[in-house]
Amino acid sequence: MKGNNKLVKVFSLIVSCLLISITICSASNVYIKDKGYGIVDIISTYRTQDMEVVCSLKFEGRPYEIYLNDTKLIIITKADTTYLNLDTKERITYEDYDKLIEEYNKSYSVHTEEMNIDFSRRYKKISEVATLVYDISDIKNPKLERRIVQDGDYLSSRMIENALYIVTSKYKDHVIHYPNESEVNISAIVPYVSDSLDNEGVYKMIDAKNICVLPDANFYSFNIVTGFNVKESNPVFIEACLGAGEKIYSSMNSLYIMNTAYENSSFLNIGENTKTNIIKYKLEDGTVKFVASGNVSGIILNQFSLDEYDNNLRIATTFEKSGVLQNNIYVLNPSLNLLGKMMGTMYLV
Repeated sequence: MKGNNKLVKVFSLIVSCLLISITICSASNVYIKDKGYGIVDIISTYRTQDMEVVCSLKFEGRPYEIYLNDTKLIIITKADTTYLNLDTKERITYEDYDKLIEEYNKSYSVHTEEMNIDFSRRYKKISEVATLVYDISDIKNPKLERRIVQDGDYLSSRMIENALYIVTSKYKDHVIHYPNESEVNISAIVPYVSDSLDNEGVYKMIDAKNICVLPDANFYSFNIVTGFNVKESNPVFIEACLGAGEKIYSSMNSLYIMNTAYENSSFLNIGENTKTNIIKYKLEDGTVKFVASGNVSGIILNQFSLDEYDNNLRIATTFEKSGVLQNNIYVLNPSLNLLGKMMGTMYLV
């Protein structure tokens, strides 16, 4: 790079996971170009006005997002879904798991509930998100400095100054019934995180003290939030919550995760009793800490339905009342208690 020029801006690029896509991220004389599955080119215009590929990074997985922060290149990827045999600890592909199910179905003319439970109990669906941190001080020879893997499917992420926060949602695709407590396999239930800077990347279940359980939670899913400073080697901070996550909103100091609790468990019935549940975390230089939970009536459209002002959360929702859509605005304090609200049919002017 020329002189003391640094990559001083932070870029977030959403990358297609299904099709080969090209996304360019520029800062100073350096560009990052996503070429699709597992390949990212680093391009320079320093020596000439033309773009010159100086390095191609190859890695496993499909890139979700790319961040560029000074001399740090961060790639968030999704590995292919696999299944873990909890007895043998062997991982098999999604296709191989489908074949096992077909063979199981053909092997017996009648399947008892006990047989189905025994089969499903032996396998755990593995869906992981990996965060790769590269040092590109020498753009011709980038070095992988850190690899963090967390359980679940990718929900979203935020880069705030030098801190990166990643949110995943781990959904249990089937329910396992254990006849008694002694047979419970904790490793099949509790989400995990792996950090290459911690004990050479050994997978660790999230500690119980870092998992919260909310009232009326969806007991088939977890939200997992990790945070770390991309320029330091401090431990990754981890929080998890039992309950589904659909959308997130982040300010400079807070992260909110929302999900919808539909009236009568039907997404077609968006009445006044349909609630938006809110989980709040405090963010500070890569640290993550659970703060509070709350809810309001109605559903939100997206992250732009929320904002913060003077540390209070303002949220706009909609529900149906007597056949008429009603728009509402709620103001919640830092503990997510109600400060005020406006309810009724509102129009933009």
